[in-house]
Amino acid sequence: MLKLAEEGVIYARVSSARQVREGRGLQSQVSACHRYAKENDIKILEVFEDPAQSGKDLSRPGIINLLSFLSKRKDLTYVIVEDISRLSRNVREYYALKDLIQGKKGLLKDLKNQISDVEDPNSELTEGVIALVAQQNRIVNRLEVISKQKENLLSGRWVYPAPIGYVFKDKHLIVENDRAKLIRKIFNDFASGKYTTYKQIKDSKEANLLINPKSGTRYRFKDDTIKKLLTNKLYMGKIELKRWGIAEQEAIHEAIIDENTFRKVQILLEKKGKKKHSNIAPEEFPLKGDLLCSQCKSTLVYSKSKGRSKKYPYYRCNTSKEDCDTSPKNIPTGVVHKQFVKLLEETAAEPQVLKLADIVLGDVYKTMSDQLMGIQQTQEATIKNLTEKRDKLIKKLIHSENVNVVKGLENEVNKIDTEINELGTLKADKGDLKGFKLQGIKMLENPKDCWLRADYQEKKLVYDFIFDGPLEIRNGQIGTAPYSLPYRLLSNRVIKKESMVELGGIEPPTSCVPRKRSPS
Repeated sequence: MLKLAEEGVIYARVSSARQVREGRGLQSQVSACHRYAKENDIKILEVFEDPAQSGKDLSRPGIINLLSFLSKRKDLTYVIVEDISRLSRNVREYYALKDLIQGKKGLLKDLKNQISDVEDPNSELTEGVIALVAQQNRIVNRLEVISKQKENLLSGRWVYPAPIGYVFKDKHLIVENDRAKLIRKIFNDFASGKYTTYKQIKDSKEANLLINPKSGTRYRFKDDTIKKLLTNKLYMGKIELKRWGIAEQEAIHEAIIDENTFRKVQILLEKKGKKKHSNIAPEEFPLKGDLLCSQCKSTLVYSKSKGRSKKYPYYRCNTSKEDCDTSPKNIPTGVVHKQFVKLLEETAAEPQVLKLADIVLGDVYKTMSDQLMGIQQTQEATIKNLTEKRDKLIKKLIHSENVNVVKGLENEVNKIDTEINELGTLKADKGDLKGFKLQGIKMLENPKDCWLRADYQEKKLVYDFIFDGPLEIRNGQIGTAPYSLPYRLLSNRVIKKESMVELGGIEPPTSCVPRKRSPS
């Protein structure tokens, strides 16, 4: 090591309270950094720790204290971390934090990946890939969450906040009787014609009696919230989520409103023009919110225009011609998407980057495999204990002649069965993690294919992985792409060219994102 300073500090972080309780991770990081400092004759001045702190939050106490300490120093100071992911798992925030450290004469030293203290192209390449992989890890984890949520929704289980009139109990929607009665009265009165406007409902006795359990005060209803309440299919025991392609289906929770009443309310709303039906599906506009007009800098809106036989989707600069004379105003989605696919084709990693990414992802895979093994062992032990408890209860049930006792035992057995089933749904295997590793390489090697195969939500995540902001549209063409920081760092090796793209086309294949397998 080329020694640039005589003194240094140590930074360590773990993300979960469980890791802190069990003493896993934090002390091992500090010990490894101390060993490195001793081997290289670096005097450690301070140790800064962030126990149970997320890597996406820069306002961590340890980080704040570290930066404050560096600000008071006049000399160069090593900032020693076991792994740069300890600083942040978000690419943008990692480089922002690194700049802050360097601006205070801090010299970042990463033990795991041997990031160099001096300018070195190979070290910069390594750092860029590691930062990119850390971000990809976060994205894949988010995709896993989305996948689980989809599975729950398709099985009839609601996964978002409970609507008024329901509460969550053991991850299930349960009718909250007092408020449910008020909701039922509002629906019935609207269906009967007693209420004909949102204002009448807002001013009603029922609306004023609805108390928010969190604040202890009554809800402040607006027209939009009343509309959402009256059109929420959860109230009639159905689930629908169009943005994820989940059509109306039966839910497992109890309905508050009977289906006939709910349907009648929808008809009345439509007749009175209170409900605007839209035939715009989100998957038709995967670049929604990611396109800017280069002239007026406004975000392009999305819409459809009526043709002779069908409606045609397009992105549009909605600023008036007096304020923005860009042309064309309307750009067909097919034209924009063809250009975007061409742009993704030009975003490719060279072999040395892929090779390095494979090594980094392999290390991530090993760590996650070890964590998974621990989780599975805990789950198996819990299931074993619950099964033994269940068997004892069943023995008691068989020999009991008291009706009340039998009923109580049956309820206990049913609760245990529910717990066992829920634990079973959480099981995963290393095949899922292998999918994660393969997906990481795929994202670097062929982002175009990943985007084409993804659904709407996944497309947005792929976009965030590669780009650091919206794309500007100039004269109907996509301009220079704002690549994310690691892509810019590796620009000479990763980005083949940054030019205006030609027109092309896309087809919507199936998703390439690895899915969690349901237990068989």
